[in-house]
Amino acid sequence: MTKEESQNRRWIILPLLLAVIVAVRTPFFLSGVQGLDAAYHARAAVAVLNGGLLYRDVPYVYPPLYAYTEALAIAIFGNTLVGWKAISQVYDLGSVVLVFFISSRIFDQKKAFFASLLYGLSPLPLIATTVYACFDSTAVFWILASILLLFNKKNSLSAIALGIGTAYKYFPLLLLPILLMRISGKRSRILYILTSIATVAIVQFPFVLSDFPAWFNNVVLFHIERPAFGATIYNLLSLNPTVLDVQTPLTILSPISLALIFLLIIFDGDRSEHALLMKAALVMVTAVFVNKVVLFYALWFIPLICTFILAQRKRQLVPAFVSFVTLQVALLIAGYFYLGTMANNVIVLVMGYLYLLTSGLLLIWLLRERLLSVVQQRRCKWLENQAALRQNR
Repeated sequence: MTKEESQNRRWIILPLLLAVIVAVRTPFFLSGVQGLDAAYHARAAVAVLNGGLLYRDVPYVYPPLYAYTEALAIAIFGNTLVGWKAISQVYDLGSVVLVFFISSRIFDQKKAFFASLLYGLSPLPLIATTVYACFDSTAVFWILASILLLFNKKNSLSAIALGIGTAYKYFPLLLLPILLMRISGKRSRILYILTSIATVAIVQFPFVLSDFPAWFNNVVLFHIERPAFGATIYNLLSLNPTVLDVQTPLTILSPISLALIFLLIIFDGDRSEHALLMKAALVMVTAVFVNKVVLFYALWFIPLICTFILAQRKRQLVPAFVSFVTLQVALLIAGYFYLGTMANNVIVLVMGYLYLLTSGLLLIWLLRERLLSVVQQRRCKWLENQAALRQNR
């Protein structure tokens, strides 16, 4: 198949793929909304539409971009469920497209089609964006866009995309060290860092100038002083497990585990596109695995895993796929009982244990791939050195 035929086929596959996913998601999208977050973001968006300034006129503890983006949706569709859900859903469908482009670049269009379909029909992103209106899909979209632009050697645009994602939610910055490994030259890396930071600063700067105390209290101080609250994995390991108000010394696992993963990645010299995706997924799985929230943060790594999970050998695919789906189902069940009734702690905790198990299996699976890669590289280097020594003799 020629390159032109491949591109023409791509534009036939993509609309069909999106049509199937939209058809499946529409009933969920048109149903009610669960949880309190959607109303929280809608309140901020309505305040912005009425001429208010974020942080000063309405409390808002997230980066500013989503409130203004949702304000646009509410201006178009009204202060309705559709207006509340539109942005997270549009961005998530955009992620389906980006998963297709990234996968087709690394593998082939057949695997790209199934990878995109797997993501589009995965239970967690489907329910999270259509029923709970989770806006993590906005940052995930810009992460994928940043990766694709970097693959196409458009470093500046990639840095801007990463900065825009961080202006929606802060977790995209976790991938900055991974993306830098793909860039050659110290000057280019410094420019990439500065461009990403500048993009975030440009979005935040108007609020800092308008009312610094309000901005500082919402964006910085709130996250430092907030009490231990929420569905956590730490409560599952405490002596007296409960669903709410839990904070244990295990929180130290988060920075330690991420530091160890980054060290592992640094020692791995593979800079291929496939390796970058594997490393990005490994960082995100680790970050979510030891995070304080267990319900919907798996959205951070699900599309990354979809880009390569179907390319694995059958022996590796089955346990990875089972863990991948089980984790999502466990989180959805836990989310239903936690956010829906706030009462049945036992079911939430049981699902939490299942979350720990399946996340751990995914983590081990990804870690095994990285460790084998490092060992193989070191072995090849050792064999080369031995061959050179024999020649010298």
